[in-house]
Amino acid sequence: MKKFRLILFTILMSNALFAQKFVPIETESKIKFTIKNFGLTVDGSFSGVKGNVLYDIKNVEKSEISLSLNSESVNTNNKERDKHLKKEDYFDVEKFPKILFVSTKITKKEGLNKYQITGNLTIKGTTKSVQFESIITNNNSKVTLKGALEINRRNFKVGSNSLVLSDNVKLNFIVVNTIDQ
Repeated sequence: MKKFRLILFTILMSNALFAQKFVPIETESKIKFTIKNFGLTVDGSFSGVKGNVLYDIKNVEKSEISLSLNSESVNTNNKERDKHLKKEDYFDVEKFPKILFVSTKITKKEGLNKYQITGNLTIKGTTKSVQFESIITNNNSKVTLKGALEINRRNFKVGSNSLVLSDNVKLNFIVVNTIDQ
């Protein structure tokens, strides 16, 4: 039994030795979205990406991603629209100041640095499982996550049924992380 514990401890410690903790660089990380409104494409972004990425270079599938962003940072380059998006019927930023993503599974895909990431996305207090492809690159002291996904805003109670506003929102992101000091 002691031998088994020693082997288990050695395995767990070897995994910890290869995994490094990274944190987002806010100025280099970008979260952008597009949505159709009255048939026109509206672009926007969020800022304030925080969290951590536990990155295991030897086995990326064992890596973990936990990120948040400030919902009040919504920016469409239209102050009146942004003010409206912060209200209760859209992001309700006073009650729900953060948008969260926590990975539950990372799977290697065919191709250089391509991964399928599954995780829980929480917007406005509603959590849904999402899945998307991402390119994960490791450049010494930086790990970069780049990808895109499409969500239905109404699944997260963002806005109501509308004839002029699309339900589908396309998200594009690049999250640049550096070693946590």
